[in-house]
Amino acid sequence: MWRLEIERVACDVMEIVADAERGIVHPTLLARERLADDILDDLEGLIRRFRSGLRRRDR
Repeated sequence: MWRLEIERVACDVMEIVADAERGIVHPTLLARERLADDILDDLEGLIRRFRSGLRRRDR
């Protein structure tokens, strides 16, 4: 059995938000072109999969 030690988990999103709160632009945000478009594309795919799962569940 394995355990996830949550205090040792690092996440880009948490680091990006922490930097934004300090008024710093995280390097990840600067490294990618059209970042907002990529995020929205990923979100659209997630929504499609979520809806598909709901349909299967309701059958």
